[in-house]
Amino acid sequence: MRTTESQYDPLTGPNFSAGSITELAHDRWRELTEVAICHVYKEAYENPVLHEQAKLGPENLRWLKIMFEVNNKTK
Repeated sequence: MRTTESQYDPLTGPNFSAGSITELAHDRWRELTEVAICHVYKEAYENPVLHEQAKLGPENLRWLKIMFEVNNKTK
């Protein structure tokens, strides 16, 4: 998370969700990656004091918010 909001916003940037990893054909790599991201960033996302330390800008917080919402709906 080294870019600023003006450099890159994951919600408006290229859509990598349609991407594929041929070596992982038919595996659940995307779903597992989303779950891993949620686990790694959960504490920092929920604690505003940690946002700067984790280098979470407004664009990252918006993207993580959607990741958490999607991840919670699939449970």
